[in-house]
Amino acid sequence: MEEKFYRHIGVYGICMVNEKILVIRKSLGPYTGQLDLPGGRLEVSESLEQGTG
Repeated sequence: MEEKFYRHIGVYGICMVNEKILVIRKSLGPYTGQLDLPGGRLEVSESLEQGTG
């Protein structure tokens, strides 16, 4: 039996200005309303920088 694996790679960025860190508030999913770092999911052929945008 052939098994299929799916990988999701999350990337996050840290933006710090004047000793303050940029955070976002989640609007979807099980963590709605919680604070998180900005980022996203890395797609095939994307760089880490592109995945955070």
